[in-house]
Order: sequence, then structure tokens, then C-alpha cells
Amino acid sequence: MTSRESDHHDFPNKYENAMRKWLTGIASGLSRGTARRKRREFQQRMFGPVEVFEDRTLLAAFVVNTFVDTVDFIPGNGVAEDALGRTSLRAAIMEANALPGDDVIQLSPGIYRLTLSGAESSGKNDLDVTSHISIVATGGGLTTIDAGGIDRVLHVSAAGVLTLDGVGVTGGSTAGSGGGIFNEAGVLRLVDTTIWGNAAATGGGLANAGEAHVDNSTISGNSGGGVHNSGGALLTMTRTTVSNNTAISGAGVTNAGMAMIDNSIIAGNTGITTNTDVAGNFVSHGFNLIGKADGGATGFGGDEFIGTVSSPINPKLAPLADNGGTSMTHALQPGSVAIDGGKNNVADLSGNNNNSSIVGNMVSGEGVLGRGAHFPGGVGDVADDFLAVDVDQIPAGQIPTTAITIAAWAKLTHTGFRHAIFASQTGSNQFIIHAEILDNGNVRFTLRDNAGNNIIDFTGGSAPFDTWFHFAATYNQSTNQVVVYINGTSIFSGPSLLNNAIGSDWDSGARIGSTTSGARPFTGEMDEFYLFSRALSGPEVMTLATVPPSPTGLPQVTGSLTMYYSFDDIITRTTDQAGGPRVLDGDGLAGPRIDIGSFERFNDFDPNNPIPEQIQFGDITVRVIKVAEGLVSPSRVVNAGDGSGRVFVSDQIGYVHVIKNGTLLGTPFLDITDRITDTLNGNQEVGLSGLTFHPDFALPGADGYGKFYTWVDELVDEMKTADFTHFPLAPG
Repeated sequence: MTSRESDHHDFPNKYENAMRKWLTGIASGLSRGTARRKRREFQQRMFGPVEVFEDRTLLAAFVVNTFVDTVDFIPGNGVAEDALGRTSLRAAIMEANALPGDDVIQLSPGIYRLTLSGAESSGKNDLDVTSHISIVATGGGLTTIDAGGIDRVLHVSAAGVLTLDGVGVTGGSTAGSGGGIFNEAGVLRLVDTTIWGNAAATGGGLANAGEAHVDNSTISGNSGGGVHNSGGALLTMTRTTVSNNTAISGAGVTNAGMAMIDNSIIAGNTGITTNTDVAGNFVSHGFNLIGKADGGATGFGGDEFIGTVSSPINPKLAPLADNGGTSMTHALQPGSVAIDGGKNNVADLSGNNNNSSIVGNMVSGEGVLGRGAHFPGGVGDVADDFLAVDVDQIPAGQIPTTAITIAAWAKLTHTGFRHAIFASQTGSNQFIIHAEILDNGNVRFTLRDNAGNNIIDFTGGSAPFDTWFHFAATYNQSTNQVVVYINGTSIFSGPSLLNNAIGSDWDSGARIGSTTSGARPFTGEMDEFYLFSRALSGPEVMTLATVPPSPTGLPQVTGSLTMYYSFDDIITRTTDQAGGPRVLDGDGLAGPRIDIGSFERFNDFDPNNPIPEQIQFGDITVRVIKVAEGLVSPSRVVNAGDGSGRVFVSDQIGYVHVIKNGTLLGTPFLDITDRITDTLNGNQEVGLSGLTFHPDFALPGADGYGKFYTWVDELVDEMKTADFTHFPLAPG
């Protein structure tokens, strides 16, 4: 449930036209950075650090090198230094405000305390954002801006566009709105950010009167409420936790504008007069956990957890703490209904709702714009981790036939196998689209018609490994032209082999990161995937190959857009329930039982019927992998659910072994061999049959803390029921 969900939402009919016009206007207002191909961020992502003699109207990157709160000595000179030559956070913001263009401010771990108070100005009290600025935490430790109670922390003006990535915001206090952040009428995006310990009359954590996108973040422990969204304002909240805030009513999120909530937890907040977590009318995209949703709040229901004042839902959040990363989070405790309560898909931001399902362990990773998708790769040439496009929901008119553009950013790990970017197959089993990188770096772009004839089968050019590059390929049947691009530059342009329409259906599947037959696993990072049913022009491809200053949640190019994935909504981890404030999706293997056959577990199985390495059932892959050897007769494998990642294996002769990080530890977790008799006597199923953990095994203070249980099967007299023996073992 909290997901790193995208900014696409299915608006109710009464809002749809007005909202799309509004968002289109916003997109055009943010487009001024798209032609800046040579700005420093793009060069560093593409080629590594380079020396740049930069026009100061382009992107400036300021590296803060002091925790002291000082002012910029000469705003507008491009230096961002105080009188002593130091670059403070305030000086960097003042300089960025004074410069045209889009600017990035980098913060290393530590606490940046605001101490300059007095008459309101850019050099006093809160930090004022009046330009396009991204503030990014760059280190591996906690990175926090602390106002120390002198004022709110950040104020985004109507002209301001602020992205805050990985930063903690605390210590803000104001008699007005927005103790942590006040977005007056600008554009705000929070990514992996925690707003905690702030106070205001309304919106103790965040007050939004403009456009705010809150992704994968935490808003906790604020007075005056977690979030207040004003009338006429737009708020999107995805994979975010809002908890432990206090207010008069609606202490979690109060909405008077347009608020869209997705895969988020809003629970454990305290209202003084009306003790609810939410107030107002919301648009829910499902998979939310709302602790107390009564008191007039609307829009929630269906596939989510909804509590009431009389029967609230406790999400079982651990206290705010350093759980890794650059900002503090609430870990999910064992037994939380939020664990595996989220949805396991990636959202399409094109407006078409052409979503895809995650198969395997594809998780959030490095991106060129916000977050990207990390594909861990398969075993050899078998793809275990990919996106399966939900082809049943795509109208026939959106499947490219007479023209196509495929585009994506990629950072590949060399494996010796091909890397499939996109592939599809018709209902008659014709492989019709292949966009991939070969093991030698060559680029391949293949299109076929319904009969399987090649329209184009290009192989050539070169893509790098271990560094970001942009891939794009187009075909236009009306002009009979094919163009393939790397980093916005054409590496092939010419006529097709056959001037036919592309295969007209995807009834046998379409995948990102794999072929439809489960081969050619994409291994590495992918970001900003686009599929159009038209051929983009060269300048449009260059726009996609140019990194804008900050994520907007909107496609850079539109028109006949079939699907667009920003990948900002992918889960951070697949199994570690203690890894952050977010709800984790797991692998989403829900559905009917799959019969994969029966196989002996001992070494005397029929050599003509060996255990298969892989069983495929639709988009579900069951794989047999050796994780340990030297066990006598393993009978059960369990996970304690304590977030450690340890796997416990019961052996019939009386041992419980531990596998940690893929390694079998030398010392057993449990040894009761002296209490087990008649083990492995012929084919009798006797001995230690299993181990299980109390649901609260890892929850300090709970009755079940540290408790686990074993069960043993033993021989009994003929015609009598078998005994069930539970040895009273002490935890440890």
C-alpha cells in the first residue's frame, strides 16, 4: 500500500476535462528546460564528471559545504557563497532564485539548522523558493533541514518549482499555514522525504495551495495536521505514510481541493474535536490504509483497508527512526495488515490506464528522472523479472500498427546475453516487435507483420554498458521510413524492407524487460519508457533524450501516446517488511493453485523424471534453485518475518539450520537431535517435521516476542492416532 505510484489518475467524469486542461497548461509552463541538452546533470549521467564552461542561464549545481546558516554575498553572480566563501543552504537557494533556469542544490548528510531570524526577507527566517530548484540529499546518512522554531522551514512562492529528494524537514513553526512546507501557489514534489516535528495553525507538516506531488514519503508527528490541501489546489499522494499528527479534526489529511491518494497509509493521527484521519472528498486509486475514515470523508472503499472511529485500523508502525536512507521512516512491524497489502503494478501516465504487472523481483532503482526500475536479471538467458503489459485492457486502436515509436533510458549490466527492452507477440504466435541490445552492444530493432514477415530487422550501432544511454526507434508506414536513435542521434535511417502494417494484436503478450517467451532478460536500470502509435520526429526524440531539471509526473512528448512509465511508483523492496514506511507488494503471486507435478525430495528419484529447473505457468515462474547442501532430510523452510532475511530450514533428524544471504551458517539455530528417535527409518515420516514463529516473534514487548514452536512426528502403536509432540523450548 504505500507505493511509489505515478501521477496519473483516473479522474471522475465531472473533473476530467477541467483537470486535463489544467495539467496540460502546467506541462507547457514547465517545458522551458527540455531543450537544454548540454546541462551538467545530463553530461554527468551520460559521460561521468566533465569540466563544463557553462552559460549561467542553464542548470547550476551548487554543492553545500557548510552547516552554518549564512546569506549569499552577491546573489546572481553564479557563485552561491557567503562573505567567507562558504556555500550554505540558504546562500545556494538565494543564488538559485536570482538565476534564470533550473538549479540543483546538493546536500551531504547532516543537520542544516536555520538560525537567521528577524524581519521577513530571503535572508531571514524560512527558506524562500521563487525559482526552479531541486534540493537533493546525496549521501548515505540522514539529511535534515531544521528550522529550530524560528519560522516554517520552506516557502514555495507562486513562481517557485521545488523538488525535495531524500531530505528531512523539521523544527518549523508558524501561526499561519505550513509548519514544515507552505506551497503558496507553486509546484512542489516530495520524493523520499520526511516532514516531522513541525507546527502550524493548518497543515502542520504541509500546507498546499498550488500543486503538490508527494511520493514515497513520510509525514509524521506534526501539530496542526499532517497535510492541508486548500480549495483549488491539487494534491497527489502515492506510497506515503501520514501518521502521528494532531489537529482539531482530520489530523492526517484535510482536503478542500482535488486530492488523489494511492497506495498510502493515513492512520494513527489524533483529532481533538473530530478524531478522524481524513476530512473532505478524495479520489482514491485503491490499496490505501485509512485508520479512521468516517466523519464526512468520501472517496475510499473497495480494495483498501478502511477503519472507523469506533473500530480503527492499527497499521502497526514502529516509531520514526533511522531505518536506512537519508530521511527517517516508520518501519512496518510484524502482523501489520499493510505488509503485502499494496498493488503490484506500474502505472501508465499517458492517461490511457495501460498499466503493467511486475513479475519477479523488479524493484525501484536508480533513474535519470526521479526513480527508475531495477531489473536484477535472470538465470542465464531466462528472464525472471519483467513487466507484463495488461494487454486485455488496451483498446485495439492504441496498439501501434501503421506507425510506432519505442523509447527508454537504459543502464545495462553486461551479462553476455541480449537485453530485451520491449517485445510483443500476436495471438497467432508471431513475434512482431523486438527492441533490444545485443551482448556485444549492437542495437536491434525488428518489426513484423501479421504473417511474420520482416518489416525491418535492423542490427547495428553501439550502446554502452554501465552508463546511461537513451534508446529510441520509429517506423512510419506512410513514409516507409525507419529511424533508430542512441542519445537522440540517428544511427540508422532508411526505408523498411516491407511496407506493411505491424502485427495488429498482442494477444500472446507484451513485455518490458523480456521477450514474450521468457528470454533475453534486461539486466540493469531502466527509466522513462514511452510507446507511441506514431513515429516521433527527430526533435521530439531529442526532447525525450534530454533530461529535464526535475520530475513533473507528466510525459515530455504527447500525441498518440499508448503508454508512458516514469517508474517512480515501483516498490523499494519485495520482502523486507522492516525496510521503510512503505507497504511492500511481494511478488503478487495470488490466484488459483498451480499443479506443477510431484517430485521426490531425496536423491533416489527417477532419473527419467528429474526435478525441473523451471516450471512456467502464464506469467508465473516457479524455479528450483539450490540454496544449500549437506542437509540430511530437509522438511520445511520458513522465514521469521523479522526483516533479517534469514531462512530457517528444518531437518528431520532434529536440526533447524539458518541460511543467511544465501549462505548456510555453520551453527544450527536449534539442535534437538537428542530428543528425536527412529528418524529416517525406511520411508517412515518421523522426526522433526517443522518450525514456525509466533506472529509477534520480532515485536518487542508483545506476548509472542521471541517465541517459536516445533512439531515432531513419532511412531505409535498400530491402529492409534499419531502423537503430536511439542517440546517446550525456550526462545533464544
